[in-house]
Amino acid sequence: MKVPPLPDALAAATASLVEAKRLVLMGQIAAGASHELNNLLGKIIGLAELTMDELADRPDACAELETLISVAEQGARVVDRLEACSGRNIAEPRRFDLAAAVEAACFTAQARHPDLAIVREIPADALWVLADDCLLRVALDAVLDNASQWDPSRATVSCRALPDTDGDRQVEVVVQDDGTGMTTEVLARTFEPFFTTRSSQGAAGVGLSLAQAALSECGGRIEMDSSPGAGTMVRLTLPMSL
Repeated sequence: MKVPPLPDALAAATASLVEAKRLVLMGQIAAGASHELNNLLGKIIGLAELTMDELADRPDACAELETLISVAEQGARVVDRLEACSGRNIAEPRRFDLAAAVEAACFTAQARHPDLAIVREIPADALWVLADDCLLRVALDAVLDNASQWDPSRATVSCRALPDTDGDRQVEVVVQDDGTGMTTEVLARTFEPFFTTRSSQGAAGVGLSLAQAALSECGGRIEMDSSPGAGTMVRLTLPMSL
């Protein structure tokens, strides 16, 4: 016997229920893992600080260890956000210089991916925004990591203030890569929690979904445009903080 299709309203309600259950499960998994992850990150930070004390006469090594500590602390903050996924709000907005944050993300991406050519179009003047700087970095890291997968790999990163619209001042970050692009089906799932096409490379598929939720809470948005053979463009828009 052939099962008749569900009415549109019932199908939509069923899909919403499935999504809600998945998000609850995601929160439960994140809460269970956060304690162990924070313990590991705490050990990394502690060992790095002890090593810095022993290498006090080597400023070059200490600078690298400071970078390691900063990345581990960022990781701990991301773990906290993952745990908060079971609740409503995950963002912790604060006022920061977006231009400096983008420059730091480019520097870190270049260190992780030496073969990635990054063209920077970042203003020297500060661009102050009110958002969650940690989750913004998560989003930028995910986007630049994706750009590094192609050979040759190249990404153009720009940051600018948008024209004033009815007193609403905004800034945007645009990352354009020259990779192979994505199909319509993959693009449609980009912001889905835990969705990734690079699981074999250790990608978790949470960076962009967290960033989307956090930017939305702060009055911003993240958009992506891609097609096979045309690369991928990601645009992040945030409210300016004067």
